[in-house]
Amino acid sequence: MVVLYSQYPLEIAGEDYRLDLLFYHLKLRCYVVIELKAEPFQPEISPPSMTR
Repeated sequence: MVVLYSQYPLEIAGEDYRLDLLFYHLKLRCYVVIELKAEPFQPEISPPSMTR
């Protein structure tokens, strides 16, 4: 895996968010997103392109 970004900016429906860590898995050819939160994950804030 390759670390692409830390605190990657993302805008969804006019709201600004930051992904804590964004990796790219070379063997699987896909992105891996790590969100470190103190509250429950809300899938509605994930863009559809990142949930494939």
